[in-house]
Amino acid sequence: MQDQKGWGNVMYIPAAPYCAKNAEYAARCGQSFLAGTSPTDVPPEDYEVGRAGRPTAADLSETGAACWA
Repeated sequence: MQDQKGWGNVMYIPAAPYCAKNAEYAARCGQSFLAGTSPTDVPPEDYEVGRAGRPTAADLSETGAACWA
């Protein structure tokens, strides 16, 4: 990106391509999501634990829920 002004975003997709190892990782990430904790491959910051109004499993699309259920 050229001439960016201000903040940018980076998407980190550690569970691609699909294979058994990455499916297991995605399942662990799902459990972290439910608890509001950081995934196991990043430093534990756990900003979402106890945060009111944070997304829950009910907010996931059918596809999103199927990825780690």
